[in-house]
Parts: sequence; structure tokens; C-alpha cells
Amino acid sequence: MDTLTIADGPFELPGNLYDSSRCPEWFRDAKARHMVALGVRRAVPAFGDWYAMHMYEEGSDQLPYHLRKFGHPSVFGYKDVVKLWKAEKFRA
Repeated sequence: MDTLTIADGPFELPGNLYDSSRCPEWFRDAKARHMVALGVRRAVPAFGDWYAMHMYEEGSDQLPYHLRKFGHPSVFGYKDVVKLWKAEKFRA
């Protein structure tokens, strides 16, 4: 089995890695962009990422929350949660 030797630090980069790279023209002329991470998973249940998967799992935090707020997932599933999302007040 090979062993790796870790050199004493601090680690130093070999020169400026960005000196040799070029910025693409399309990026130079691009306007500022902002990604809005707003969607069904954050706006409707307001329970964070992976809600759609965990709302169906026994023992998850999302299932009791979903039962209280919407009812049983077999009756009111994620397909129904999606229909509740409206972004009528969203202004980018």
C-alpha cells in the first residue's frame, strides 16, 4: 500500500493562475445577473430543500408538518402543493 506524504505548509500557488486565462468576450459585455432561488419548494411548504421527497417518508420532519398543514400525502401530494405556488407579487 502506498503512503502519501503531506508537505509542511503553508501551500503556495505556482504563480498567478489567472494570468494565463482569458475572459470570454460574451462575459465582458454581460449585464449583471442575479439568480432567484424561489420556487415551490421554498415558497409553499417553506420547509427547505428535499421537501418533495421527505414528505412521503415515515420518521422525517417533513411528514408530520405536511400532515398538519395539508393533510395526508396520499390525498394531498406534492403535485397538489405545486398548484398552490403563485408568484403574482414577484418583482425581479
